[in-house]
Amino acid sequence: MCRLQLPLNPDAVAEADEQIYGLHAKDPRPNPLFDADGNRLQLDATDQAQAGLREEWRDLYRGAHFLITSSTAPDERGAQPPPLPPGNRPVGDPVQSCPLKHWIEVQLAKLPDQAERPDWWPELKNDGGPYPYEPFAAGITDGDKEGALGKAGSVRYDPIPQGKCWIKFALCDQAGQALKPADSGAVAGTGQEKHWIKVQLSKLPDQAERPDWWPKDDGGPYPDERFAAQIAGGPEEDSRLDGAGSVRYDSIRRGKCWIRFTDFYDLAEEALEPKD
Repeated sequence: MCRLQLPLNPDAVAEADEQIYGLHAKDPRPNPLFDADGNRLQLDATDQAQAGLREEWRDLYRGAHFLITSSTAPDERGAQPPPLPPGNRPVGDPVQSCPLKHWIEVQLAKLPDQAERPDWWPELKNDGGPYPYEPFAAGITDGDKEGALGKAGSVRYDPIPQGKCWIKFALCDQAGQALKPADSGAVAGTGQEKHWIKVQLSKLPDQAERPDWWPKDDGGPYPDERFAAQIAGGPEEDSRLDGAGSVRYDSIRRGKCWIRFTDFYDLAEEALEPKD
């Protein structure tokens, strides 16, 4: 390895810098030349792990220096040759990376609701956005990314190659889980998503001693207990629980349900009526 002659030619230095950054623009990041966001870094003069890159830069500098000095030297008649065209590259390295001139910035914020949300829609803790420090995964044209948004609820990648990008937020997974039914499927031949609901009537442990006038029971479950119910907006019906004190409705559409245990309500109302 031969040393470079000092002082260095600033034009050759600038040319060598542009070439080495261009040659390694698509290397996995972070690396000695680029941080995780694609910002350029200077090589470390003492890091042994970067010795190969330093030698590569010296070779690029020598090539650029030769072209610059030879093209500006006078010929035999003392005439100066015409200047090199802008962006001239050494003949030994004709293939060059395209410059990175693109960027992308994403901000996550809550838009105004277009209509009233249904009762089952999950409550959002955010008061309207943005969403700072929200975790995300992204596919950017220079590679896959994982991280968190900044204080303003945004992230920017600059410079990057031209192409398609995608981003997915952890908030979307949470909303998907909140809206996902416990069990659902498509009824054959209809293409309609269906759901189910199961109710079991049993006695929970008393949180405090019951007063003397409270109706006595054996603790349940309560088989064959009478009830009235309305399922997912359907017609109201009267029926009884099964032998395990439960009832289940399958293949129903999404919606509100209610159930009322007739005898329990009647006994409670009778016990709570004022006595003469």
